[in-house]
Amino acid sequence: MRLPSHPSRQEPAAAARLAADRLGRTHARLEKTTGQSLGALMQARIFGPLGMVDTAFATPAGKRWRLARVYKREGQGPAMVKAAIE
Repeated sequence: MRLPSHPSRQEPAAAARLAADRLGRTHARLEKTTGQSLGALMQARIFGPLGMVDTAFATPAGKRWRLARVYKREGQGPAMVKAAIE
């Protein structure tokens, strides 16, 4: 792959959308080509061979206690409240 010799002329948000679109297309192409979900493919080809037995794209319900707590500022004061993760 050749890198461009000039800086990008796109706005950062447009570049991020383009990157997300390309990633989505790559994801879909991999699933169609291999017949496996991206998670299963990564487990079989990368995580498994590396011995990463507890790695996944989503956190199972039984392991959600591992997730970091997320806080957000409420109002203008210093008070922080736990944010809901959806």
